[in-house]
Amino acid sequence: MAESGGRGNPVNIVRGDVHGTLLQVGELHGGVHLHQRPRAPLALPGRSTWPPRAGALQERSVGAELVEALGAAHTVVLSGMGGIGKSQLAVWLAERVWAAGDAELVLWLTASSRSGLVWEYARWAAAVTGVDDRDPEVAARKLLDWLASTPARWLIVLDDLRSPRDLVKLWPPGSATGRVVVTTRRRDAALRSAGRRVLHVDAFTPEESESYVTACLADTPNAAEGAAELAAELGHLPLALAQAAAVVVEQEQTCAWYLAELRDRRRTLAALARDLDMLPDDQEHTVAAVWSLSVEQADRTEPVGLAGAVLAVLALLDPNGAPEAVLTAEPVAARLDADADRVRQALRNLHKLNLLTHTPDDAHTEVRVHVLVQRATRDRYTTSVAAELPQTVATALMTLWPPVERDIGLANVLRRNTAALHSAAGRALWRPEPHPVLVFAENSLASSGQPAAALDHLAELRAIAVDTLGPEHPYALAIRFAIAQWRAEIGDVRAAEAEYESLLSTRQRLFGADHPDTLTTRAALARLRGCTGDVVGALAVSEDLVAQWRHAAEPDDLQVVLLRTDRATWLGLTEGPARAVAEFDALLEDHGPALGPDNPLILAARGHCALWQSMSGDATGAASAMERVIEDQTAVLGPFHPQTLAMRGSFAHVRAVTHGPARAANELEALLEDQLRVFDTDHQQVRNTRHSITLLRDSAPTPETR
Repeated sequence: MAESGGRGNPVNIVRGDVHGTLLQVGELHGGVHLHQRPRAPLALPGRSTWPPRAGALQERSVGAELVEALGAAHTVVLSGMGGIGKSQLAVWLAERVWAAGDAELVLWLTASSRSGLVWEYARWAAAVTGVDDRDPEVAARKLLDWLASTPARWLIVLDDLRSPRDLVKLWPPGSATGRVVVTTRRRDAALRSAGRRVLHVDAFTPEESESYVTACLADTPNAAEGAAELAAELGHLPLALAQAAAVVVEQEQTCAWYLAELRDRRRTLAALARDLDMLPDDQEHTVAAVWSLSVEQADRTEPVGLAGAVLAVLALLDPNGAPEAVLTAEPVAARLDADADRVRQALRNLHKLNLLTHTPDDAHTEVRVHVLVQRATRDRYTTSVAAELPQTVATALMTLWPPVERDIGLANVLRRNTAALHSAAGRALWRPEPHPVLVFAENSLASSGQPAAALDHLAELRAIAVDTLGPEHPYALAIRFAIAQWRAEIGDVRAAEAEYESLLSTRQRLFGADHPDTLTTRAALARLRGCTGDVVGALAVSEDLVAQWRHAAEPDDLQVVLLRTDRATWLGLTEGPARAVAEFDALLEDHGPALGPDNPLILAARGHCALWQSMSGDATGAASAMERVIEDQTAVLGPFHPQTLAMRGSFAHVRAVTHGPARAANELEALLEDQLRVFDTDHQQVRNTRHSITLLRDSAPTPETR
C-alpha cells in the first residue's frame, strides 16, 4: 500500500483560504464517479432484471401463503435455510405480479450488504426521478420517499438479507400501493414489526418434489423411475432435486440409477456432509453427494477437468455476483491453464448443471454461485489449495482494480468480492504473508467517499493482524498508518496525530531512523502538524527528510518530490510566495523530465506553483497556468479525481481576483456538485467549498453597494 501524500493544505487552514486540500497530491483516492446528464424519468411500467426462473419451477403451497400474506401486510420476510427455494419463490411472485400487470414497477435488489443496497437504491432513484443525486445515502432516501408518495403500484424484492442491521432506515415504506418481499436465512426478532410478516419456507412436500422431478424429466423416457425415492433421499430440497435431475438428463439415466450412485458415495463424503451445518442434519450428506456428482459430470464435459477448477475459484467470491474477468486475470488464468474461451465453456457447463448462474450481459457480476455450492466446494479443498488459492484470487482482484476508479459499479463489485474472499478464506489471506488487497480495498472504500466505514473495517483488520501476525508485524503497522491517514481525512486530527506518534516510535525502534517506513511516518506526522500550525517544525523535518531520501541506499524520487512539495509550501508560508514559486520551479526542472508530464505528483506540483504565483500578485498568469493543469489532470486522472477537484477549487479562488467573487462563487457551486458525486457530505473538501461559497456570496457587491 502507498504511504505517501498529504492531508490538507496549510494555506487553506492558516490563511483561511478554502480552495481544496492541495497536499493530497500523489495519492490515488479512487471513487471517481461519472454520471450522465439529467434524463427523463423511467417510463412506467418498468422493471429490473431478476434471477432466471428455475427449469420446471412448480407452484408451491407456500406460494399461496405468500400471496395471502401480502394481502394482509405490506412486507413479507421469507425466512428459511439456504437452498430451500426462497429466491425462486420470490422470482415466481415477481413474474406473476409483472405478467398480471398488478404492479407498474417491480425491482429486484440484492440486500447482502448495506453499502451495496444503498448503491442499488441510488441507481433506481436516478431512474425514477431522472436525476443522478450527489450523495448515495441521500439518493437512497429519495427513492424511499418516492415509493411512499407515488400513486404507482410497486413491488420490491430485497434478496439475500444478511443482517437486519443493514436495513435500518432502509426498509421500503409501508404504502397502500406498494409491497415488499425480503429473502433471508435469518430469523431475528428485528425482522418482525407492525406491517411485516415473517413466512418460514420449508422444503417441497413429497407431492411437489415428485411433480417437479417429473416435469424436469418429461422429455427423457423412463428417467423418472425411482423419482419418489430419490426425492425422499434428498429431503425434498429444491436445489438438490434440480441438480440431480440435470445429471440424470445428461447421463440419459434414471432417478433409480442416481439414487444408487448417491448412496454409494455417502460413505466417502460423510465428513464433508457433517461440515455443511447450514442444512438440516439428516440432509447434509445428500446435498454434498449431489454437488460432487454434478461437478464430476461437468468435469467430464469439454473442456475436460476445468469446471471443478473454475468452481473452486468462484467458491471464494461474492455469491451475488462475481466478475467473470477474475477467471481470466493472469494469476488465476495461469493456475487454470486455460484461455478465455475454455473458461467460458466451463462456465456454461456449470450453468447447464445448475451449479451456478452465468449471465454474460450483467456487467461485472456475470457469475452467481449459491452459497451452499460454494461451501461444499471449499470444504473439498485440499490443504494446499486452501492455502494457495485465496492468495491467487486476491492477486487477480488486484489486477482488475483500475488505477483510477472511474466506474463506480466496478469498484463496488471489487470491494464486495474482496470482502467475500476474506470471509471465505479466513486466515489463508494472512499466511505466509498478508495480502495487500485487504487494506487496498478499504482505502478504495474510503476514497470513494466513505472514510468512516473504511475506518471501521480497518479496525477489524488491525485486530486480525495483531492476533495473527503480532502487533509489530510490518503489515499491522501499515494498517495503523492507513488508520491515521483516514483519521486525518475525517478531521480527527488528535487521534491521527497520536497514531502517527505511536507508530513513529515503534518503527524507529524496530527498523531504525533511516528505514523508508520510518521516514514516511515522520513525513506524514510533520505534514499533519504543518497543516495545523507548526509550519517551522514541519519545514525543518521536510528539509532533513529530503536530504535523507536523496542519500538513502534506495533513493525514492516520488518521496523526494512529495517532501520537496511540502518544503516549498512551508517556505512559502515563512518566506513568502516568491520563494515557494522558485522552489516549485526547481522541483519541476529536477524531476519533471524523469517522472514525465503525466505523473500525478508533477501535475500537482504545477498546480501548487500556479497557486503561489497567484499569491505573489500574478493572478492572470496563475489562472492561465491553472487552466492548463486542470486540462491535463482531467485527461490523465479524470474529471472527478480528488486532485482535479482540488485544483478546480484553487482556480475558482483565483477567479475571485480576476473576475470577482460572484463568478468564483458560481464556479464553486459547480465544483460542489461534482465533489458530492465523489465524497460524502462531511468530507473536508466539501466543507471547505461550502464555506468558501458562503464567504464569496457575502463579499459579492449588491446593487446597493455598486
